[in-house]
Amino acid sequence: MDKAPKITAIERGFDRIISFVSPKLALERAVNRQHFIEFSFDGAKNNGHRTLAGSRQRNASPENFQSRRDGIRLMWEARQAANDICLIRGLMLKIPKYVVGRLEYKADTGDKDVDKMYEDYFHQWCESCDITGRFRFLELVQKSLRSMLIDGDVGALMRIVQGQIKVQVIEADRIGSPDEADISDSRVRGIEIGDFGEVLGYRVYKRSLTSSQYTYEKTFSPEVFKHLMDPFRTDQYRPTTYLATALPHVRDLYELFGFEKVANKFASMWSAFVTRKDPYNNQASSGWDTETVDGRKQWEAVPGRVQVLGEGENISMANGSSRPSGQFMAFCQMLIREACISMDLPYGFGYDMSIMGGATSRIELEQAQRTFEYWQGLLTHRMLNPIKNAVIEHGISMGSIPATPNYVSGEWSFGSQITADVTYAGQMDIANIQLGLESMTDVLSKRGKDIETVARKRARDVTTFQEAAASNNVPIEMLSNQWPMASDQLAAANTPPQPPPPGLINNTQDLKPLMDLISQVGEGVIERVSAVESAMAIYGIGQQEAEMLIPESTGLAQKQAKAAAQQPKEPSK
Repeated sequence: MDKAPKITAIERGFDRIISFVSPKLALERAVNRQHFIEFSFDGAKNNGHRTLAGSRQRNASPENFQSRRDGIRLMWEARQAANDICLIRGLMLKIPKYVVGRLEYKADTGDKDVDKMYEDYFHQWCESCDITGRFRFLELVQKSLRSMLIDGDVGALMRIVQGQIKVQVIEADRIGSPDEADISDSRVRGIEIGDFGEVLGYRVYKRSLTSSQYTYEKTFSPEVFKHLMDPFRTDQYRPTTYLATALPHVRDLYELFGFEKVANKFASMWSAFVTRKDPYNNQASSGWDTETVDGRKQWEAVPGRVQVLGEGENISMANGSSRPSGQFMAFCQMLIREACISMDLPYGFGYDMSIMGGATSRIELEQAQRTFEYWQGLLTHRMLNPIKNAVIEHGISMGSIPATPNYVSGEWSFGSQITADVTYAGQMDIANIQLGLESMTDVLSKRGKDIETVARKRARDVTTFQEAAASNNVPIEMLSNQWPMASDQLAAANTPPQPPPPGLINNTQDLKPLMDLISQVGEGVIERVSAVESAMAIYGIGQQEAEMLIPESTGLAQKQAKAAAQQPKEPSK
């Protein structure tokens, strides 16, 4: 139960007056005061142990003046942390590689020839899509994701340059100017909004490369400006950096590492200490090599040297550095875990993969994979699909590729998924394919591969092994155990079907009785045994050959079952 709040002297005096007049009323007053404590949220009270951080002015709107100021400051701090702190820089280098390791678009219009034309056209555009001519489309996407994580958001502006669509990445500080307080009901940090909160345009600024001064360039519509962001609230237009809650921890960690390094350096400076009983005896039989500025005597450490000590002198070896201690490392790990949690990533992936093992590693990697898939969905929805559709539409309008109703249909492949046990994952994929839980296309897509490409490569492998086996006159099974019955299967595939036995059917006119028999057996008109005997009599063949010609009948059994079902049942006695 929570403790009762402190009562002021005035309230205590008032309670005494009430208790003197009416003790019952005073008791009810004390009970009701305690009810105020019991039926309330502890987080909403200032109980003396903590202060209340929230307020309407600070937390009601995610786009007020204070949040704008804090967002810009956090962006500068996050950029500096990515430059100075190894943990942050390592994460920012590692995450884009796992989220967008390989990027490939596969069209799915329903026509394989058109799909091939769309894919070739788009892949060719990806090589020269950057307006600065420096990066491929894959590199632009990776750097855009990194900018979103560090700055909070990023923009991709599509421009027409010499009849071709080019992409220009606009960093967060150029969407609106950080020097202007442009926050109102119609404009939020460079984003112009309508009466219902819809985005009408993005104000883009130019930034000087030398002085970092900002000048207004133009306002672009959402059709050509694609805003990559992940807002924490629905009313938020300019999210803060993903590192907002991790920055205090990583800065403290960075300083702690610096202090610990200084302590280790200091402990490593001294090799031994000489003590003596008589501090006033300045003349020792051993003597001193050098003297410091403050008058302290010292010996130079010389390998193999035998030093004679004077009477009352003693030499003590300096203890080696025992830092960092276990408590210090545990505290650092706690700070790193907090930083990883803020990024929605497991500690093993963010810092130390050696701790993962067995089922725990699969759980942590599955958590990381869920986060990666979430970011892949953001990229697909906010950046990849809009840009791809614009490029395909431009190619159709220019006559470079044919038009089709399903020109926007297709999917993206981001490369292979992260896994801790490749063998276990492969066995699970095989089992899922055999059980029908996944298709071969789904499994190959998780590994960043395409089924058509894999099928062509496998067919080419078979042809290569077949030619090598034939040229060296050895069975193909001896070259690889991948195909245990390859010789028989290849021979069957390359052997034409054998003609019917000679004399079985003399001419085409003899086919009609046989076809009639097969039809009547299939319809259930006659039984198969009768048909076999008729074929033996007509064509003069044996029973085995006649049974091979006449198929099994199911029609007669179905008719009999239907007739039996229609017969009235006898009443039970």
